[in-house]
Amino acid sequence: LRDPAWRRAVMASGEGSMRSIPDGVGHVGASDLRRLIDSITAQPRPEPEGFSGQEQQPALLQPRSAFQPGSRVGGQERAPASAIEAPPQPPRQLFAEYEKVDYFSSTQERWICGTVKRFHPDDGTYDLDVKQGAKVRNMAKRIYDIGDRVLLHGDHSDRTMKVEEVLEDDHYVLSDCTYPSNPPQQHHVDYLRRLGP
Repeated sequence: LRDPAWRRAVMASGEGSMRSIPDGVGHVGASDLRRLIDSITAQPRPEPEGFSGQEQQPALLQPRSAFQPGSRVGGQERAPASAIEAPPQPPRQLFAEYEKVDYFSSTQERWICGTVKRFHPDDGTYDLDVKQGAKVRNMAKRIYDIGDRVLLHGDHSDRTMKVEEVLEDDHYVLSDCTYPSNPPQQHHVDYLRRLGP
């Protein structure tokens, strides 16, 4: 009973035999001691300030989430993922060397047939037999689908034709758009030109 808190608990419990015990000195019998312990343990234990009722882990033991864009790393603010630019990728070669392609000539204002001679990986341009440094946006593969309109290059004139069927060995069955009554004709891709800009 040398602890003042114990002495106050005894006084509050109404045990008259304990009221005459001076501070720091006293003798307690077994029955009084049992009642004293029962009265103290029956009282609700005060919770420390800021206690939420759940056991909290120390800050160093709490799991750390992955850094989020905009969070601070090493005292500096981390840039958002959208602001981080990926390094530019080198141009991809779309046409093989010696491949025949359609090239739109701005001088002639029409598609002409060309053959790839060289690819420049630094800027993505091509050297053709009809144009040096041709850009990809002015080139197309010499492949046509059913329904496409093409220009059939003839000895005396060019005619607008429509692809009716795709055959093997780069041959196409074409119908004449100017004279629909003419029977379909079979032509090789080398005689065809792409229409449109």
